[in-house]
Amino acid sequence: LEAMRQRLLAAGVEVLGVTNHDDYIHSIYFFDPNGFRLELTTEVAPAAEVAGFAASAHAELAAWSREKSSR
Repeated sequence: LEAMRQRLLAAGVEVLGVTNHDDYIHSIYFFDPNGFRLELTTEVAPAAEVAGFAASAHAELAAWSREKSSR
């Protein structure tokens, strides 16, 4: 990710980040030539933690959806 960040900066592209998302992923953000914002990420969490997130993802999404629909 840092190598890509440096490559973009060297090409004159403005880059936001590296942003740490809860020690799960790191991201950089930039705009492509058409004005679309792009995000590049890399996973930094240990494999066991990622597996735990995967195991609970459907239940967490369902709970979030119920909460949003009740508002």
